[in-house]
Amino acid sequence: MNSNHIVYAGYYENTLVYIGRGAPLRYKHLNSGTSHVYEANKVHFQGGVIDIRILHDNLALQESIDIECMEIKSKLPKWNIKYIEVNQG
Repeated sequence: MNSNHIVYAGYYENTLVYIGRGAPLRYKHLNSGTSHVYEANKVHFQGGVIDIRILHDNLALQESIDIECMEIKSKLPKWNIKYIEVNQG
């Protein structure tokens, strides 16, 4: 079993804005200016920095998916709202 996935949170101005999952360095997209998350790119190009916190590590792929969904549903970070609307179930 491959246990190299993480679940991470992004905070901007002390507000939880995003929860994601992926390979150990996946979180770097939030401060790259090339993220799929429009709001993260906007922060980047305005000179801001998103504080990243690793919530869970050493996870198998399915574990990371399940935990990411649980974290989003329990905390509802504002940049994940569309994700929740699409993945209600």
